[in-house]
Amino acid sequence: MSGVLAKRAAILALWLAAAGLAAGEEGPASKDPAHHHRLGMQAYERKDHAAALRHFLAALELSPDHPRILYNAAAAGALAGEPDAALGRLERLGRMGLWYDLESDADFASLRDHPRFRAVLEEMARSRRPRGRGEIAFRLPGADTIPEGIAHDPRNGEFFVGSVHRNTIVRVPPGAGRPGELPLPDEGLWSVLGLAVDPPRGLLWACTSALPQMKGGRAGEPARGAAAAFDLAAGRWVRRVPIAGGEAGHDCNDLTVSASGDVYVSDARAGALFRIAAGSSEATALMGPGSFGSPQGLALAPGGRRLFVADYVRGIAVVDLDRRESRPLPAPDDVVTRGVDGLVLYKGALYAVQNGIRPHRVARFALDPAHSSITGVEVLEANLSIHDEPTLAVAASGSLYYVANSQWGRFEKDGVRLRQEALSEPAVLRVPLD
Repeated sequence: MSGVLAKRAAILALWLAAAGLAAGEEGPASKDPAHHHRLGMQAYERKDHAAALRHFLAALELSPDHPRILYNAAAAGALAGEPDAALGRLERLGRMGLWYDLESDADFASLRDHPRFRAVLEEMARSRRPRGRGEIAFRLPGADTIPEGIAHDPRNGEFFVGSVHRNTIVRVPPGAGRPGELPLPDEGLWSVLGLAVDPPRGLLWACTSALPQMKGGRAGEPARGAAAAFDLAAGRWVRRVPIAGGEAGHDCNDLTVSASGDVYVSDARAGALFRIAAGSSEATALMGPGSFGSPQGLALAPGGRRLFVADYVRGIAVVDLDRRESRPLPAPDDVVTRGVDGLVLYKGALYAVQNGIRPHRVARFALDPAHSSITGVEVLEANLSIHDEPTLAVAASGSLYYVANSQWGRFEKDGVRLRQEALSEPAVLRVPLD
């Protein structure tokens, strides 16, 4: 079975470890797809292909649109002598627009001469072709920036981009102005992830998290997070709000700001959501730890009473903010909503940067009029030569701007050291939406 993707392989590992129970143990884990997937992998390693298939199918029943489970069930089916079912699962992956190196995977040796298998290879090859123009909006100074979050100030056209490695925020003026870094607060910043501008209050909000990849970070860095606010007019930091009181095991991954100034924060490490009320210096739990697999990008629905959450391992969810209830956002059988990092709602559609699938892509998810389900997908850009772990995005002036080459995968396995010789100048791409 082929390996997982580079940037957030740790997210999948955390998801698989979430069940945490020994093989054969019953209880809540029997309803957890990660539990069954883990048992399937153990059976696969023992070469008990029938048992592996049985466990993968149990996981698939609980999580029917998970590409990794679907792929592994196809591989186990091929090994267990069920070619038709295996081919059907591969065909579904092809319809999703995904690519896997099927020809190099020995698990599919028995299918290689089958016409349906050859058709899947052709469909996946089409999905792998570059799509989109890849128009560069601007570049960022410093190949070792490792950019993640991006925000836009509609009042003057400025952009802001956060640096994971340098622990800074780059301010990009409109036109041909020269980018420069914002001043740091007295206590400094950790890695800077999600960003959002609150125009009515003139604030730039930043997610900052302690990560091994930050300047001064170390392997095994205890996860901590905070949301910090910068007064754009005064040119100074005015607030720093720790997530979960600054406890280890939490982070500040992405955030969004409501019209009333409330800030919503995704805690990917703990699988939680937090809310910072306008003017408050405390983050209160909106959805507690374990509510999500790994929440990433956030987008508020019109009216500010519902919040779309990109759960990296489970797909896109919608949260009723009044009831504090979450539900998956339904999608057609051939639409994959997993692996979404950046999420933007614009004119009734969700725009997603997906770096947890192959090929990496920017997709438009069409919504029904009530914003209660996804009705289809359009791939706007995919597999561009400049793509190297695209991350977050923002809508501005009728276009989508997104970080094209964050280069997260250029860190060594310890997550601390950067392979400097492999780095290139970071760029933000622009995709017209209107």
